[in-house]
Amino acid sequence: MTENDKQKESAVEQRTATLNLQGDANLRKGVFANIFTIMESKGCSILDCFFLDTPVAKNEQGEDVQGGTMVSRIILNRDSLVELRDMISRHLEKTSNEQ
Repeated sequence: MTENDKQKESAVEQRTATLNLQGDANLRKGVFANIFTIMESKGCSILDCFFLDTPVAKNEQGEDVQGGTMVSRIILNRDSLVELRDMISRHLEKTSNEQ
């Protein structure tokens, strides 16, 4: 573990708190997304999540067109984006060892 990793781990430990979070029943059901985009706007990263669920169709030019719906938009500041990245990395490491 590098010194930088130790500092990050220490910073996370210092932010540990008890949370009491509420969520609407429909929101807690979650959504399924199978494609994602991310863009930068005014210092925030915007993660858009889409569910592509309609059959591929041809447009007037004969090109394939896949339809879908945006199911979620998540707006994160840089620190939150880095935290999410690290959380996903840890999760993937943990779950890859379980398979």
